[in-house]
Amino acid sequence: MLPTIKELQYYPEQHRYRYKGDWLLNNVSSVIGYFIDEASMAFIEKYREGPKGWEKRGKDIHAYTDDFLQKKNPKDLPDWQDWTKAIRDQDFFKGSILFATEYALCDEGRSLGGSFDFLLQDQEGRTLLGDLKTCSSLKAAKSRKPATEQLGAYASMIKLHHPEVVIDKCCTVISGPKLCRVIEQEVDECIEKWEETWLEYDILNNDF
Repeated sequence: MLPTIKELQYYPEQHRYRYKGDWLLNNVSSVIGYFIDEASMAFIEKYREGPKGWEKRGKDIHAYTDDFLQKKNPKDLPDWQDWTKAIRDQDFFKGSILFATEYALCDEGRSLGGSFDFLLQDQEGRTLLGDLKTCSSLKAAKSRKPATEQLGAYASMIKLHHPEVVIDKCCTVISGPKLCRVIEQEVDECIEKWEETWLEYDILNNDF
């Protein structure tokens, strides 16, 4: 398993990170979310809450997948059985060796924190960095775009703290009802997109 980063703490309720005693000012999700327009954000927030809201769905299915990858006995999720069965049946995970799940990272120079969903070795011996996205419908799962910038941020921070780790591909695992599909991308492509996003964010939020 990948050793944790010393002196880095993650506080999930606040979704904040602390490194060497100092609070980090930014997190990967908020940087990427900064560029979502108001209308789209209003639509997203509209469906956040409730027993079938995306926040609960995401937490439940992430927790299930975390246990599944660690070869524990995941808790049954009656509301999300069509999602979890598709995850279990996905060939992508079969025969894999897990290196880390829900792993906290940071970039001290950018006062930035973030957590990736999993790092594993597949049956072909490739080291894969992954992010799980859940969707409410089959249609949404089929059209969901990859988490390019997000994965690029995680890959760049892994290089900072674990230069010995060579990632072969970045993978977005998209979970929907009766569908779990995987989009693979080149690591350099993801890092390049992330650097473009960070540069724009930094310019817009910097006091010159």
